[in-house]
Amino acid sequence: MIRFVTERASTVLGRDIVTFLKYGMTGVANTLVDVATFSVLLWLGADGNLANVAGFGMGAVNSYMMNKHYTFAVAKGAGAGAEVKRIAAFSCVVLLCLLVSAVAFHLAYSTFGAVMAKVISTLAVLVFGFTLNRAFVFRNVP
Repeated sequence: MIRFVTERASTVLGRDIVTFLKYGMTGVANTLVDVATFSVLLWLGADGNLANVAGFGMGAVNSYMMNKHYTFAVAKGAGAGAEVKRIAAFSCVVLLCLLVSAVAFHLAYSTFGAVMAKVISTLAVLVFGFTLNRAFVFRNVP
């Protein structure tokens, strides 16, 4: 019995580690989409603030699509109502992550400086976002 529980926990933990690594890789892709969108819009002459918001938005869309289809591999056929709820929940998670990022950066900035504060806030958002997405947005995944 103990062996069964240990093996099961190991399998679940291993799956969660793989999912977390996929989540991290998705985050890198989101950042690339954000920066690419931002850069192209600046190159085309757009206002920096507009380019920043557009880049963030495109990164968020990419995040949703990659997390749905790659990271958490949500099964098809949930229906339009379930999809709308999932998008709403994901949007809430994105906004909460933005808040966590701002708070973590603010708290770390005076002690560690801008670069280290950015690293700390990014790590906080990585863990926080993964936890919320796994628990609330993409929870129907085994």
